[in-house]
Amino acid sequence: MKVLKFGGTSVGSAENIKKVAEIVKNAVETGRCAIVLSAIHGTTDALIETGRTAERGDDSFSAKIDALCEKHLSAANELVPGDDQTAAFINDTFTELTGICEGVTLLRELSPRTLDRILSFGELLSTRIVSAYFSASGIENVLKDTRDLILTDSSFGFAAVDFEATNAQVKEYFQTSGSPLCILPGFIARDAEGSTTTLGRGGSDYTAAIIAAGAGASSLEIWTDVSGMMTADPRFVKNVRRRPWSSRTSAQRSSTRRRSSP
Repeated sequence: MKVLKFGGTSVGSAENIKKVAEIVKNAVETGRCAIVLSAIHGTTDALIETGRTAERGDDSFSAKIDALCEKHLSAANELVPGDDQTAAFINDTFTELTGICEGVTLLRELSPRTLDRILSFGELLSTRIVSAYFSASGIENVLKDTRDLILTDSSFGFAAVDFEATNAQVKEYFQTSGSPLCILPGFIARDAEGSTTTLGRGGSDYTAAIIAAGAGASSLEIWTDVSGMMTADPRFVKNVRRRPWSSRTSAQRSSTRRRSSP
């Protein structure tokens, strides 16, 4: 089995999602696959700002929610026009977000636990839209919530994974699931109390690695629109250089490859 991860830019537009579909379609032809997706580009930052705006007691959080809802509905309408179920899911998700933010406004408090719940909506939305498009395009798939697979502690915002429990759940799921393609949201998990947690920024790459290891995948591919790794953070350091990605293969024949993304 292969695991492929696509970042926010890769699912940042209907055009790019169509390119992802072609990549995945070709991959599935060679064997079973699981794909891990980030939120649509810009969504996570927008959700953070929405929550912080509500925490300040600023009612303009509702306009931010409306803009995010329209962004996701527009993508869904372009990819799966007339799909009432997907549109309803998007609307229901943002209705829930509105209710959470109204509570944050009343309390003037945005706890790490509540922020993790707010941030989870990004990946839940992107995977739902992509799954619907794949199904409409004849690509058989199953959408699986990674919160049912990855168990963490309650360190909201940067949760630590319980690998013993997680590996057992991931292994059992992929041994019993017969689907040739599984779509999973990155970044999110669940603690022992059932609360949504997140794995920290960049957590979708981590999710993909966790799934690949637990499932015993033959390879993990991180698809990115960046052609290499910077020698330092360009926001703080001048004259940084870009190093090209290289391939690594472990003793267990599990490889990690960086691929150019749409």
